[in-house]
Amino acid sequence: MGSLYQPRSLLSLDKFAEKPLILLRRAMAEEKHHHHLFHRHKEEEEENSGEVDYEKKEKHHKHMEQLGELGAIATGAYALHEKHKAKKDPENAHGHRIKEEVAAVAAVGSAGFAFHKHHEKKDAKKHGQN
Repeated sequence: MGSLYQPRSLLSLDKFAEKPLILLRRAMAEEKHHHHLFHRHKEEEEENSGEVDYEKKEKHHKHMEQLGELGAIATGAYALHEKHKAKKDPENAHGHRIKEEVAAVAAVGSAGFAFHKHHEKKDAKKHGQN
C-alpha cells in the first residue's frame, strides 16, 4: 500500500533518467572521431594544411574591418545622443556624461580595431599577390 501514496511519475523518472545516459555512452564509444560543435575540420582544410589561403584571410579581415567601422559609427552616435540628453536633462546630467564618455572610448577602440584590420587586410593582399 505504500506505493499508492507515492506519485507514479517519480517512480518512473528514475528508469528514464538512466536510459539516455546509457545510450549516450554507447554512441560515444562507437564513434571513431569526436568533433566539437564549433571546431569541425573540413576535408579541404585537412588536404591543404600547408597552404595559406590569403584570399580568404583578406576577405575575413575586410569583414572585420567593416564591423569595426560599424561599431565606431554606432558608439559615436550613442555618445552624441548621451551628450544631447545631458543638456536636456540637467537633473541626471552626470550619469549622461559618464555614458557619453564610455561610448566615446568604445568608439575610439572600435575605430582602432578597424584600423588594425585594415592593415592586416593590406598585408594579406600583399602576400596573396606574391
